[in-house]
Amino acid sequence: MKIAMGMGFYDGNPEKFVRRVTDLESAGVDVVWGGEIYGFDLGSSLAYLAAKTSTIELMTGIFPVYSRAEELLPALEVAEARGYIKALPAPERTGPGRSPSPRFALRPPLEALLTESTERGPAA
Repeated sequence: MKIAMGMGFYDGNPEKFVRRVTDLESAGVDVVWGGEIYGFDLGSSLAYLAAKTSTIELMTGIFPVYSRAEELLPALEVAEARGYIKALPAPERTGPGRSPSPRFALRPPLEALLTESTERGPAA
């Protein structure tokens, strides 16, 4: 069983926000989740928290990507190249409509990244 908590409302003070989440991490909370509300960019907040935490999983509730998917792709590619995330296979398309959104695993195990890089061979 995992313990999850909401991150609470981001009041514009990044240090206070990080302290709240690192306190939860220290207390043994496994997962924190947040939603994008009132104009605060959840993607940037989660990226900042990922850099300041080590074991806690970060999850989204409300995260509108339809308005910025194209803008996120370069940042996602950099994060994947540095090993912070790993692209997952695209889900199967089940009918008409837009293509499924890209999916990523956060902080994949180092062994998985090393195995994949050796399977691909040396970079060209």
